[in-house]
Amino acid sequence: MCNPPFYVNIQEVWESRSPARPPPKNGFTGSPQELITEGGELQFCRQMLEESKKLKDKILLFTSMIGHKYNLKELLLDLKAEGIKHTSTEFCQGRVTRWGIAWTYQDYDLFKLVPPREKTRKKSLPITLIVPRLPDQSYNMETVSAKIKHILDDLKIQHKIITKRKNELCLDMIAYINTWSNQRRKRRFLKQLEEKSKKPKLDDPGTSETRVNIETKNGNGSFIESVEANTYSSTKEITDKLENLNGDPLAHALLKLVGKEESISLSLEYLSGTLGKEGLHQILQYIKNNWK
Repeated sequence: MCNPPFYVNIQEVWESRSPARPPPKNGFTGSPQELITEGGELQFCRQMLEESKKLKDKILLFTSMIGHKYNLKELLLDLKAEGIKHTSTEFCQGRVTRWGIAWTYQDYDLFKLVPPREKTRKKSLPITLIVPRLPDQSYNMETVSAKIKHILDDLKIQHKIITKRKNELCLDMIAYINTWSNQRRKRRFLKQLEEKSKKPKLDDPGTSETRVNIETKNGNGSFIESVEANTYSSTKEITDKLENLNGDPLAHALLKLVGKEESISLSLEYLSGTLGKEGLHQILQYIKNNWK
């Protein structure tokens, strides 16, 4: 029986809680040894699974708590791939949800003895895309995954590898700022700034300080921000300032690449986010438009 360390490092401990949430009512009592391990809970439980193979004749039942739902899915896939009898359940106390898995090498079916709890919430089906081939470019998992990561980096979408297999890649991705919408308007705006930076200001030769009003949108609505710049040439500084927004994630999802026969499919599974599933459709559309 195990309650594994949930996190990879101390930074992940703090980032796991949204700044918008109220402070916890109970005290933070976990020590670093209890909270953090190399590879996080996924690697910890995978090591436990490997060790269970050596002890399968001495221990009847192996169980572990899981703190992140996306890790539960990966561990269930591992157990299924190994052909090990297993089951899972959900623990929910107040606003905290945890999950549990159990497996055995003995001659009885855990799934029938303890069936998984039926989900009351509507299952969110992932949105998918068959990744198109590009002329004069190789079409394999390595090339496609590198291109996807590059697009996510350009969009400033945080991502980390959950699972990496020969023909499968699973990423946990979180977007805090909307960098994929209104691309044409942003390009026009930057072009206008560049053009104005080349023109001398005739009406006020005594100063070069200019105030620019920029209207944009985040996940919670619209706002107008005034940015002071010495010249219009500091476009990068202005756009960087717009992108440093804090708050709840706009989109949190699992991104999966799966190679099958002659094609590679991309899927986005919604986990949370203020933009809802519509935000994932927008990101997927951006990937389609910029796949070149």
